Amino acid sequence: MTRTKLSVNPGAAEIVGDEIDQTCDGQELCYVDADRDQARVNTVVLSTNDILCETADGEARVEQLIDCDDTNPAIFPGAIEQCDGLDNDCDGLIDEGFAGAFEELNQPTSSCGVGPEIPTGSRLQNIFNARGEAIDAVDDGNIVPETFYPVFGDLTFHFVAEGAGYENTFGWYNAGDDVSNPANRFPIFDCAEEPGPSMVRTVNFENNPNWDGGPIGFFITTPQDIPGNCATNTNFGYAYYTQLGLNQGDIVCVDQPYLHYLVYKSTAYDSTYYFGFEDLFRGGDNDFEDVLVMVEGLVGENEWHYDGDLDGFGDPDDYIVSCTPPPGYVNNADDCSDTDPGVRPGAPELCDGVDNNCTGAIDDEGEDADGDGWTTCQGDCDDNDPTVNLDDEDGDEYDTCGSVRDDTGAILETDILPVIGDSTIQQ
Repeated sequence: MTRTKLSVNPGAAEIVGDEIDQTCDGQELCYVDADRDQARVNTVVLSTNDILCETADGEARVEQLIDCDDTNPAIFPGAIEQCDGLDNDCDGLIDEGFAGAFEELNQPTSSCGVGPEIPTGSRLQNIFNARGEAIDAVDDGNIVPETFYPVFGDLTFHFVAEGAGYENTFGWYNAGDDVSNPANRFPIFDCAEEPGPSMVRTVNFENNPNWDGGPIGFFITTPQDIPGNCATNTNFGYAYYTQLGLNQGDIVCVDQPYLHYLVYKSTAYDSTYYFGFEDLFRGGDNDFEDVLVMVEGLVGENEWHYDGDLDGFGDPDDYIVSCTPPPGYVNNADDCSDTDPGVRPGAPELCDGVDNNCTGAIDDEGEDADGDGWTTCQGDCDDNDPTVNLDDEDGDEYDTCGSVRDDTGAILETDILPVIGDSTIQQ
């Protein structure tokens, strides 16, 4: 910025943030940029000997834009809007550009008008029908959740379909990482591979050094505008991500960006999503099955499940997608009975014929500490002694537990005397 030094003398008025010491006292008045995001607070000034009002010092100049939250460096004019219930870009709107803001999903036209409702055609619907999914390709299509958490230790990827002329690569990344660096993208299916029932990959995330423990997103790379027809993780024309804000080249229309992926929650499998990508820059045939991958073992970062029994665990079948958590909902789908707070992951397993801890097994925590083949839930009366159990080794219809039982564990109403080999014998 070119500045003219007018009225510079000890009696002049100091102008805030113009990098000129009008009063000749070695000081400048600067605006405050407490979160150092290069956007200033309009009403707060400070006196400093830093004539340049540098961002590194928490200062700002007059030409810098006005911040709407000077406590959060991710919030400033021009920031990428996130699905988080905040006005990230300081435009006075919250979560604009995300699903839920639209009654239906349409691609924009080249002049930013309202284009076709997506997906077009019947190819994606036919795939869902053939796989036994009760999914409506148009009505159930969404662009959130954008990021996901692995529910279990493993994620299983199914390469379902590839309807494109291009050969694309599909993979995952840690949300928040610099995805322009190929080292931060992790391919699952490369461009030379074709979809089919056998094209299934399982990736362990629990012990995966590439996973930072937070939410993950998914991406494709395409070979458009480069030589050849096969896009790799390092040689590609375009990359499209499930986080809308990362597809900067397509955010050219204020009310609706060009969309390159749709997400569908499976109706046939728990914790499972389909990701359908459109691989042509700024939209092609808009059928969203250029790359279609099903991933098992996910919960959406912005997917909220109803917690009817208030035990902290949500009903997998009762959920909504929202940028902010609604009352009574939680960000997991782990409950196996949302009407009983005593039934939940981590609950103590009881010998009651109920899967109390949601492991999928009933009375599975009945221990067999002594290895005699009888668990405490089955009636072992001394699980520290392998010779005391419900076996009837000598065939006299009595076991070696302390009460009078036959070899099925049923109590017998009869007198008892101890004998060698048994603790009970009929009189």
